[in-house]
Amino acid sequence: MEEQLKGLVNQRVAVHGKLARVNTALQYSADQPNPNIRNIHFLQFHKKTVENCYNECNSIQNQIYVLPLSEDRQEEETESYIEFESLYNDVSVQLCMLIEAVTKTETDLILPVGHPNPVPPFPIHPYLPPLQVPLPTFDGSYEKWYSFKSLFTTVMNRYQQEEPALKLFHLRNSLVGQAAGIIDEDLINNNDYDAAWMLLTQRYEDKRVVVDKHVENLFNLPKVSQENAANMRKLIDSSTKNVEGLRHQNLPVDGLGEQMLVNLIAAKMDKRLRVAWEARQKKNVLSTYAAMIDFLQEQCRIYEKLDASMKPLTESAKPKAMARSHTLVTSDMKNDKFEYKCPVCKASHELWKCEAYKNKSVSEKYEVLKRCGACFNCLGRGHRTSACASSRSCRECGKKHHTTLHVEDAFKNVNSSTSSNTTDSSTPVVKPAGNLMTSTTAGTSTTLCAENSEKQTLLSTAVVLVNGLCSTPYPCRVLLDSASQMNFVTERFVNLLSLKMVPANFTVSGLNDKKTRICRMLRTTIRSCHADFTTDLDLLVTPRITGDLPVKSFDVSEWPISSEQVLADPTFNNRGRVDMLIGAEYFWNLMEDGQIELGSNLPILRNTKLGWIAGGIITSDAPVVARTFCQTTDDDPIIDLLKSFYRVEACDEIRPSATADEEKCVEHFRRTHLRNEEGRYIVRHPFNERKHELGDSREMALKRFLHLERKLDKQPELKEQYSLFIREYEQLGHMREI
Repeated sequence: MEEQLKGLVNQRVAVHGKLARVNTALQYSADQPNPNIRNIHFLQFHKKTVENCYNECNSIQNQIYVLPLSEDRQEEETESYIEFESLYNDVSVQLCMLIEAVTKTETDLILPVGHPNPVPPFPIHPYLPPLQVPLPTFDGSYEKWYSFKSLFTTVMNRYQQEEPALKLFHLRNSLVGQAAGIIDEDLINNNDYDAAWMLLTQRYEDKRVVVDKHVENLFNLPKVSQENAANMRKLIDSSTKNVEGLRHQNLPVDGLGEQMLVNLIAAKMDKRLRVAWEARQKKNVLSTYAAMIDFLQEQCRIYEKLDASMKPLTESAKPKAMARSHTLVTSDMKNDKFEYKCPVCKASHELWKCEAYKNKSVSEKYEVLKRCGACFNCLGRGHRTSACASSRSCRECGKKHHTTLHVEDAFKNVNSSTSSNTTDSSTPVVKPAGNLMTSTTAGTSTTLCAENSEKQTLLSTAVVLVNGLCSTPYPCRVLLDSASQMNFVTERFVNLLSLKMVPANFTVSGLNDKKTRICRMLRTTIRSCHADFTTDLDLLVTPRITGDLPVKSFDVSEWPISSEQVLADPTFNNRGRVDMLIGAEYFWNLMEDGQIELGSNLPILRNTKLGWIAGGIITSDAPVVARTFCQTTDDDPIIDLLKSFYRVEACDEIRPSATADEEKCVEHFRRTHLRNEEGRYIVRHPFNERKHELGDSREMALKRFLHLERKLDKQPELKEQYSLFIREYEQLGHMREI
């Protein structure tokens, strides 16, 4: 038993010595600093060692308690164990406090007075690996200095234990562009990081220069449109960044500065986007910068989503186009400078500027474009119309072709305005006088007639707001026509609304029972620009409704129109495009009480839910050229059809004389034809003197026949099927042996 007790006591002494060595490793004094106590891995390793020591000593002590010892010896062994526990408690508490201090990066944590092992008074930093994170870069732009300063100092503050030389090395690598080379060799040789940082601060923290840069960036904002989501996002980001930069300089955007900024951004919008913005503003209420940014964010989100949804459709359509033939147009490049030559006159200008091209007919223009491989939409070469990236289209009908290729361009060349057959009943019919031009195509005579007169009929128009995609309002000039049974809208304006159309099948009749088929329609909401009136309309989509109204612009400055009478179309006297027609379905519902006669030879004002409209006869000091485009159908096609029947049924004596080839064919038929039992006519193939050009085809046919036999010999099953087919073909009488 004594030997066993002696062995257990020696083991306990060894464990006690191990714990004492850990305590010694954690000691610190002012003369001998201990850098290991700032290393978290060192502390965690010794904490694990202390736990193992306690478990070993506790196991040894339990074995001693089992031995039959005297009371004095038992008390002696217990005191030794209590001494070990006291040392274990001190070391464990010290390790926990050191680990907590390092983890929380406390700099001046000092243990209570009288503690056997106080924490050193110098700052304690957490253990960090060598600096490997990507540092921000600075290119010398004044407006980017503060963001660089914030990011760089945040990273460097976590690495305060780094030597100044290393910090200076990282700072120098972060300077690029115009900022590179600012730190001179003297600062680098002296490893003076603080002096280098002060040099950058003094140079780039010039408040006046920073503010000027932000203001200059706001004045140079890019122009945006609804179709270009990338430019819209660039404008939003640039505005936000520079406004925030000014706010950090204690220059917030408010008061006069806010209104100037709002107008500056609005001036960068295209017409469609500007109209959508103005439609959201209220009368006598100043616009705010925050509302402007919210509006642009919403528009940008919509068009980014549309671009993302349209891209897969475009990519899915690409494999189909791979099977088509394409024309590759190349140009000579001399001295890296491209010189464009007109394919018509060979001069150095673009095709659409060529006078010779403009003077050609529409069919001749198409031939020119096909010959030179040009796009029908932008007139550029090297791509097809379906792959044209241009957002422009025909200004007349809105379709995907160039305006010079519009089918009505021929009438515009004689300075004539046309009117669609859907509103022929609303267009004044004039007598054929003055200039007269007639063209006939496929039985339809097209007559363009004009007459000089001192009077013109003023048709009633109004301007309404039409909801487009995402309820974006668009202003539209509307013709009010009580003689129309349906409502119409032009294809150009439908493309602007970007609304989905549905299939339809309508036949619209106009003057002289001229019919037009319409196969598309849409439904949208219109509202008054001046009153609280809203209604939904079903609109038939047509390429064109009527010509520009009125026929001629006139002055209304001396007309007795009161300012209280809000006009539905403030520019009713100016010639302009009409994109919508409201028929009798809603015409009479728009009328309200109130009618004013402006005077002799002046139109009448009528009050409506859209505002006051003007209509009637007006006079002018200068002659007014009223033009009407009429289409009538004559009986020529019917007569030609009857003549063809007469020719078929006519007798031989009234038929035209046969040609020499026709006589040979008749003679060949008489000599070679016969009629079988089934009543079928059998005749030999006629050959003329050119039959020798066919060559000797018998030899080629024999070679192919022998090749077929060799192939069938190698494939017995195929040979059997082929033989059955040939026998059946012979039994049916389709061939015979000769």
